[in-house]
Amino acid sequence: MIDIESIVFDTVYKAVKSKFPKAEVKSVYVESAAEFPCVCVVEDDNRTFQKTLDGSLNEHHAELLYTVTVYSNKKNGKKEEARAIAKVVDEAMQGMKFTRIMLNQIPNIDQRIYRIVGRYRAIVSEGLKQSDGKTIYQIYR
Repeated sequence: MIDIESIVFDTVYKAVKSKFPKAEVKSVYVESAAEFPCVCVVEDDNRTFQKTLDGSLNEHHAELLYTVTVYSNKKNGKKEEARAIAKVVDEAMQGMKFTRIMLNQIPNIDQRIYRIVGRYRAIVSEGLKQSDGKTIYQIYR
């Protein structure tokens, strides 16, 4: 299995924390955040990209789907804060060559909380091992 979840999470985490140091950034979905603002970065799907399977049936590429949820509960400006954080996330994801397939405001049961959900997709090649043991992945749109 091609697994770049930690790379994606670390990239988004660093991008969000650089602009919003007080933001909570998680790698699991939370229905209602305990700390605000909050960003959840979740790998929703990791499947073999069947078009590049060969006779060996080894996985050469994987198709990944990530869902990012941004929560804000600011008394004034929660929409603006959530959208600003979503923009930082979007720039980080697109910088890794992910394609945004959706970005929507989702009504929250607790109306004091503003929530935006984005989905990102990419195809990732199997990792190439470098002499130092580090694995390099190529991400395609």
